[in-house]
Amino acid sequence: FRQRHRDWCLVLAGLAAREMQGPEQVAWINRIAAEHDNLRAALGWSLGGDAPSDGARLAGALWWFWFVRGFLSEGRDWLDRALAIPDLDEPSRAEALLGAGALAWRQRDYEAADTQFAASLALYRSLDCPRGIARAQKKVEARNFDIRKNLIEYDEVMDKQRKFVYRQRQECLESIDLE
Repeated sequence: FRQRHRDWCLVLAGLAAREMQGPEQVAWINRIAAEHDNLRAALGWSLGGDAPSDGARLAGALWWFWFVRGFLSEGRDWLDRALAIPDLDEPSRAEALLGAGALAWRQRDYEAADTQFAASLALYRSLDCPRGIARAQKKVEARNFDIRKNLIEYDEVMDKQRKFVYRQRQECLESIDLE
């Protein structure tokens, strides 16, 4: 029973992973939401039982759902369990790393996100997987843009603060009667 259930979940999640970022995104996200408890059960049985690689594939297929619906901690927990599998196949590891990085980024765990995005990109490059490379590179570049944007905003805030402090100092000096 569990094997058939897991196989059904793998097919559903695999289809959803492709469709959740397309024109039918809302319908597929709602479908996965309706089956979330079934998918959780299959993840638990797979990752904790005799088919951890299937559980890792399932977790890798679900990360976008967790990202969009805000199940960030839960998704990271499932993906961490998948990534702990010592002999996990490289395509599943690459996808799990990409998903874990995205969820970490959304939780502002930038160090983990950077590490996971870089590892995912390296794996996809070693697999010579153009789609995976493009997806991982996009996350790395988005993260780099985020860093640059934050630095620019930081510089702007610091510049405003310097100007404010200078004005305060000038007003203070002008208020002092030196005569």
